[in-house]
Amino acid sequence: MLREKTGVHPVIHWALFALVFILLLQVQACDSSKASPVTQVNPASTQPEEGSPAAPAPPADTNTWRILGFASSYKPDEKVDGDVFEMLRSKLVGLLSEKYEGVNKAASIVPIGEPGKVTDVSFDTFTRTLSWSYVNLGDYDFSRDVGVSDITPVALYFLANTSDGAGNDLLESWIDGDKSGEVGISDVTTIALNYLSQISGYKVMLASSPEGPFSEIDDVYFNGLPEPLGPGIRLSVGLSVSTFGYAGVVPFDVNGDTGEMSNLVEVGSRPDIIAVAPLTGQEGSQITLTPEIVGTQPFTLSWDFGSAASPSASSDAEPTITLIDVEGTYPCTLTASNPYGSDNFDFEIEVVQGPIIQPNAFLTANPTTGLLPLEVTFDASQSFDEDGQIVRYDWDWDSDGVFELKNQADPVAVHMYLRSGDYSATVRIYDDDGAIDEAVSIIHVNQAPSANLNAVPNFGETPLNATLDASGSRDSFGLIVLYEWDYEGDGTTITAAHLSPLRITCIALSAHTIRCCE
Repeated sequence: MLREKTGVHPVIHWALFALVFILLLQVQACDSSKASPVTQVNPASTQPEEGSPAAPAPPADTNTWRILGFASSYKPDEKVDGDVFEMLRSKLVGLLSEKYEGVNKAASIVPIGEPGKVTDVSFDTFTRTLSWSYVNLGDYDFSRDVGVSDITPVALYFLANTSDGAGNDLLESWIDGDKSGEVGISDVTTIALNYLSQISGYKVMLASSPEGPFSEIDDVYFNGLPEPLGPGIRLSVGLSVSTFGYAGVVPFDVNGDTGEMSNLVEVGSRPDIIAVAPLTGQEGSQITLTPEIVGTQPFTLSWDFGSAASPSASSDAEPTITLIDVEGTYPCTLTASNPYGSDNFDFEIEVVQGPIIQPNAFLTANPTTGLLPLEVTFDASQSFDEDGQIVRYDWDWDSDGVFELKNQADPVAVHMYLRSGDYSATVRIYDDDGAIDEAVSIIHVNQAPSANLNAVPNFGETPLNATLDASGSRDSFGLIVLYEWDYEGDGTTITAAHLSPLRITCIALSAHTIRCCE
């Protein structure tokens, strides 16, 4: 993907900054005695609150001023009262001047601590859905990052009471960053405190106890949510029936850095017995029964074989029994229980005279390796049964013991892998005698590396001597072994293989921008 970094001529920058600076000084120089209480915004009389700083002159540290450049030149929405917006902008620029004084550069970061901490994670045991609200204090416009554009909602709802029932109290409460009960100039402080805080998504974390350790089980992005986002919008993820323990979420930014863990909720479900196999055996022979159960482990099992076998009862997870010497069909029962409930499953064991021949499972996959997302076609059509036919195919995409696709008559199935890693896909086949067999295929899913490129400086007069630094690039599944550089964005690249971070110095000889191929 080509990502363009543009720059405006420095002379134009300083001209714009000077113009904004002069206008802001004129606003502050107005006679405060002529101001009237604001019940309706009056452009001629709206003044900054007492003590709010005016737009500062460019500091000696020009790098700090570059941080403030966008805040000073941002153009507000046409629906916003211009004087109110400039008053709020003046407040923000003043706070940022203090915050970034002496700072060489600043970049988006994940919010740390309370400004980004989710506190309302909940779990629906019926739908097995984990859900939570988006939290990023100061992101009043729901852009997923805190910046100068968040002044716009403050200006639009300026002086709104958040609990008077007039207008959108829910939205007004979101914009009321300092929770004073009124949208006002003090809410700009929240923007300044969390300036550049950015959230790309959430990592879903799980542990067997509230103390941890926690492991990541999923990533949730904002894809599919209504745009623009607003208060009351909740993110969610479905959890498999085999997932249990204590779950929470942590925000992460574009660099993969994470914030603070949310509140924790206990995830669990009652047992659900899907099947028992095998269900056929020869007179007097031994068979080992295997149940398929989903839900929160561990389970307490109670088997009742009646007159079909010896012993007639068992509490083992996979009991081995000796079938009766009399041919026939015998009713049996399995009960599974855990702290969340129990389930009963009735089945029949058929005792036959002749020997039982197991079916033979074979499985192929295409492709067996590739980049995320990876669609794989599985084919078990070469499986066979010498004394009958295959009547059922069950599929477990990651060999976690949970067969996500069951009772299939078609020996071919397709699955899309959405997370990188190595997977052991399993097919379980059943013949017409109830006998089973399994086959496994290994799938390797890779993830494309994440390119990160910085140019210092990224604008200036030509010829421009710029250093391009790709050392922030990452590969979560391996090592980066090759860098390709396209200086002009014309498809012409130079290639270099490096085992260490790469820095290249180039000279831009014309007025076009530096373009970096990621």
